[in-house]
Amino acid sequence: MKSIKLIVFAFLLSAVTGCTSLTKKGQEAFDKGQYQSAADYFGRALAKDGKDEDARAGLTKARQHLIDDSLIQVRELRLAGNYQAALDKLTQITINEKNWNVAPSGVAFSTQTDEIENLFAWLTKSIHQEIKNARYLKARVMLSKYNTVFGLSDSSTERHDQALAGEVNAAGLRHCESLKSNAAGPFAQEFINRYCMVWGDKNSRATPAVKAEVQRYGSIALAGAIESLSPETAQVLGASLLKGLQSTPYYLAGAPQLKIQLSGKYADSYTEKPIILTHVYQVQIPYQVMVDVPYYESVPYTTYNTVVDPNSGAVSSVPVTQYRSETRYRQELQTNYRTEDRSFPYSATEFTVSYNLAAKIHYVLDGVTYDLPLQDAYRLTDNYHEMGDANIGLMPKQRTMMDEHVWLNGEFASVAGLLTTKVADAWDSKYCQVPKNLSAANQIESVMRCLKGSSKPHDFVENWFQSQFGLSMNEVKAAIGFGV
Repeated sequence: MKSIKLIVFAFLLSAVTGCTSLTKKGQEAFDKGQYQSAADYFGRALAKDGKDEDARAGLTKARQHLIDDSLIQVRELRLAGNYQAALDKLTQITINEKNWNVAPSGVAFSTQTDEIENLFAWLTKSIHQEIKNARYLKARVMLSKYNTVFGLSDSSTERHDQALAGEVNAAGLRHCESLKSNAAGPFAQEFINRYCMVWGDKNSRATPAVKAEVQRYGSIALAGAIESLSPETAQVLGASLLKGLQSTPYYLAGAPQLKIQLSGKYADSYTEKPIILTHVYQVQIPYQVMVDVPYYESVPYTTYNTVVDPNSGAVSSVPVTQYRSETRYRQELQTNYRTEDRSFPYSATEFTVSYNLAAKIHYVLDGVTYDLPLQDAYRLTDNYHEMGDANIGLMPKQRTMMDEHVWLNGEFASVAGLLTTKVADAWDSKYCQVPKNLSAANQIESVMRCLKGSSKPHDFVENWFQSQFGLSMNEVKAAIGFGV
């Protein structure tokens, strides 16, 4: 128990030491004027110990300095004439102040107040210019983007902000009425309704998918037949084609049926025959050979030691018997192994399965005739057997082949995907062209009709959004919440 307490104490001491170290590094960075690094260290210290008041105070001071420095950058950008960048940076400062619950210091607070006034004046001028250029939606987007900044200003600026918003909205409503009076078609009407809803037009509401002018279909009616394809399987084909149709602008739930003519034939075959297969395996055959095996033997030998008589001083040699180890060899039998191939004949069944689809589907959609091929073949020759002998590595083999319905479903899915692609290409070819009549109302209809069925980018579409709204297509989508 004592050792466990020591371990816990050591862990707590290590954690406290780690937090202290981070707080210390944060203070060192702060003293050097490295406020972002200081904030990072203080933040990490608080993440480890939420009660570290030194880290909390340090983080607040570091963030306040970051805000003060950023406000200086705002002023420099504005004085350099880069109002857009200055306002973007001021917006980020405002967000940081709210998220961090930190206000700028006294001098910097005055700087922020001044910059809000100056940049609001620039924004007002820019929005008036957008209104003059009939880019009302861009004016609204700009006002909305920077609303956070001016919401924190004094009450006078807030009132000006509200007045500017009212001016933009009034201009947008007038534009809405102008578009509604010149709507050239159902696709334009759908877009204009959505556009007018943004401005609070009480007579506009989100409309369902366009039903007029373009014939819509809600289901598939199969006619004709594919020879040897069962009615149940043909219905699976019909379901796949309907799924493909649903990915096109021509689908509308509850609309009439699209008639699709089937022709061609389907053939499947399966044959079996008995065969003899040979399983080849290997065995280890023992054999013996005589080999020389070394062994060691202790052999005596005589050596002489010199002996001195202590009395007479006479020297003599005395024989001594010693032993040394010598290597000897003897022959012994040793068992070795050689690998030999063996074969084992066994009975099996060879099978051949084939599916062959040679057909096509025919239909007419929006005046375009489609003949889509439904042609493919599957063939497999293999075998199966029940013979098994683990001693020689022979295992039973089951019959494995592509299921007929799985294969057909894959083919049906492919032709459904082809239907979607062909219809999309035809839509692009027919509706995604620069309109000959360049009237404003006709342009809206052409652009919206193109977008309704196309997934590809088109230069004239993007150019139209830029010229009409001063925004990209995606920016307009985000601003008014319409999808295509």
